[in-house]
Amino acid sequence: MIRLFFLIFLVLALPIKSEAVTKISDVIKYVVINDGIDRAVEVYSNLKRNNASEYDWDIDHLDALVDELLKEQYVEEAVAMAALNIAAYPTSERVYASMGIAQLAKGDTILAIEYFDKSQYIKHNHRSITWLHQLLKGDKYERKSLGDGGHVYAYSPYEMYDYNVISHPEAEGVPVDKVIQWYEKAAQIPQLYNLTISKNDKLIAEHYFKYDQGIRTDMREGTEAFVAMLLGVAIKKGKIAGLGNSIGSQLREKGLSGSAASLSFKQLVSGKSGLYVSEEQLKNWRKERYKLSFASRLSPSGSSFQKNPVEGHLLAAAIQEATGVSLFRFAKVHLFHPMIIYPTYWTNDDLYFNYGTEGLCLYSREMVALGQLILNMGQYPNGGQLVPADWMAKATTKYTDLSDPDSDRHYLRDHGYGYGFHIYQSKGHKVIIAQGSGGQNIVAVPSKRLLITTAADQFDLSGEQAILDLIFEIVDGN
Repeated sequence: MIRLFFLIFLVLALPIKSEAVTKISDVIKYVVINDGIDRAVEVYSNLKRNNASEYDWDIDHLDALVDELLKEQYVEEAVAMAALNIAAYPTSERVYASMGIAQLAKGDTILAIEYFDKSQYIKHNHRSITWLHQLLKGDKYERKSLGDGGHVYAYSPYEMYDYNVISHPEAEGVPVDKVIQWYEKAAQIPQLYNLTISKNDKLIAEHYFKYDQGIRTDMREGTEAFVAMLLGVAIKKGKIAGLGNSIGSQLREKGLSGSAASLSFKQLVSGKSGLYVSEEQLKNWRKERYKLSFASRLSPSGSSFQKNPVEGHLLAAAIQEATGVSLFRFAKVHLFHPMIIYPTYWTNDDLYFNYGTEGLCLYSREMVALGQLILNMGQYPNGGQLVPADWMAKATTKYTDLSDPDSDRHYLRDHGYGYGFHIYQSKGHKVIIAQGSGGQNIVAVPSKRLLITTAADQFDLSGEQAILDLIFEIVDGN
């Protein structure tokens, strides 16, 4: 009895729970509908900063508010609320899914897919995958049986599919013994992550020495090849008048001035801007927040071949300004999504300009898909002519001679640079490479219908030459 009385006393002695705090979502909904988006953002920020303890900031309520606003046809308001949620909870997959739904209601399917993809990237979730399947259910996105064996490979964590037809080496005229020898040599290169070989537009061999298919690698300078391809698309679509135009007309409002502003698209894409950058200057440029302003302090000297991150960054930024969207998004709309590949990361600076000589991160299978685009001169199966064929012919023509006639490596005796691509000749065959430091390579040999990709440790350059040697052994052995 005493024990029961004591328990009753304790319960009665507990403080009476105060009335639940107001849900911030209720406040913001009222403000956004009655006073507009700008005022809602202001109120949200002020309350979060000054009165956070007085409101319930549960992500469930904030997330549900986006759906409520959409149901009541407040689309712009829903997009704004989704943006606030992303700012408040940048590591939650749910807020990106909500933004995807809001963008879909707004009519921007491409951007909606990007947000659903981002949501999936953070954490696999039913909401995003359901929307992605619904958005990509058209014929060209369906799982298909390709090739004599009906093979198709499902590869990504987002349940998307790549369309690389898989075949057997012998069926494509490549002896299995040779393939085994190549991979045994590849295994002896510590820096090498993976190696794929395709012949006659069919993947015949792949192996992952480190990590697996789920790792994306930075293409480093190989990124330049795709910037060059996007330049060709932008010119074709009339966004850029021509190669002779100066980049200054596109970038002056962003802070580019001085003699660097007079550089033409052609000078930059061919590596002949003469824009020399010392090691010390390069270190400072990487630290600089407004990189275009830093570039304004550099002066071109002559027209000799000179590849550096500053030059590539200027080119990428100029294309971005000319097209009116980020270079990454331009690539998604005109290259990646028509090919049904979904890269999620391309490094950008503080002004949101994607880097032109590094930062495009790709899965191995995405490298293979883009290699097919190069091998077929801008045409992709089921995707059409994504990059103009005449532009690809120009981009893969040697304009700058980088040959070393005395080299003991035959492929270095006839080596040059086109528009973003390294061009080699090996035993009478033209070899086109999107080539990045450390061993990131997409290698196309059109005359042999041969495609090779490698990914490696970008911070350890000691294996770079061994990887190139192996690549040309494979080229010559096919």
